[in-house]
Amino acid sequence: MSTSRSGIERADKDATEGQTGKKKSNRFKAKLYLDSEYIFTEDDRYAPSDPMGRLYSEGRYWTKMRPEDLPEWYVKGRIYRRYGSLSALGVKHLLYVPNYFFDHHMYKYDFLYVSFNEEIKRIEREDGFDYCEGYDYQLTASMITAFVDAAEKYSGYDVTEIRKELKRKEEWFYERNRLKRETAKAQYKCLGEAKEK
Repeated sequence: MSTSRSGIERADKDATEGQTGKKKSNRFKAKLYLDSEYIFTEDDRYAPSDPMGRLYSEGRYWTKMRPEDLPEWYVKGRIYRRYGSLSALGVKHLLYVPNYFFDHHMYKYDFLYVSFNEEIKRIEREDGFDYCEGYDYQLTASMITAFVDAAEKYSGYDVTEIRKELKRKEEWFYERNRLKRETAKAQYKCLGEAKEK
């Protein structure tokens, strides 16, 4: 069975295009690019960023690319206490784990686990310190909402349940802080009345 040249070209094109309909470059093989190498220096500080603004593939391998060279499906932000970009293309599974203990930051202590290969499993422990298996990357803070939006757009990932949980966390955060403000006002009022007496 013979295949026409035009058929081969169409197949090649389909294989190199993502759900955005835009051609993907083989140049961007890594999922993660950081602005500095993922190591600690002797004085316990992070390795400095490249003076030319070049990126480190997976935080380990120096490249000739800069942040502006990355395609639009790379989400930029703070990753592992560094600035970097994580691809939202080809996401297989997401697991959002909110933190309902600390209430002075909305998402800072939450985690979004990202997998490009397998389903993420949450392992429950008797001591309450659960952990996850099967994930490739872990995101926190504002990267959570940004990556959820991007995964929906570029990977077609269903984020309905994650959005519900994010909304629930947001409502909890504002309610907790409203109660804290009201309690603080009541305490200050009592102190003021005590001083007047």
